[in-house]
Amino acid sequence: MTAHPAAWLPAAKGLAIGLAAALVCVVVHAPLPWMIGPLGAVAACRSAGIECAAPAGGRQAGQWIIGTALGLYFTPLVAEFVTRM
Repeated sequence: MTAHPAAWLPAAKGLAIGLAAALVCVVVHAPLPWMIGPLGAVAACRSAGIECAAPAGGRQAGQWIIGTALGLYFTPLVAEFVTRM
């Protein structure tokens, strides 16, 4: 069953706004550009009344990605260093 285009349009706008903001932040060398850029841009757009949203399940997918990325840094050497502190 296919969803009506109006149902996914806010999520598509949110993703496009977030991607554009992240790329701008990368160009200006902002810290954490893939987090701060989209967060600020989507918040500003929502405050201005622009209808944009996160896709369904987007938060959970992001948590999986961040958790996996952080987990990959915990090698035995890093674990040993952390336990010494």
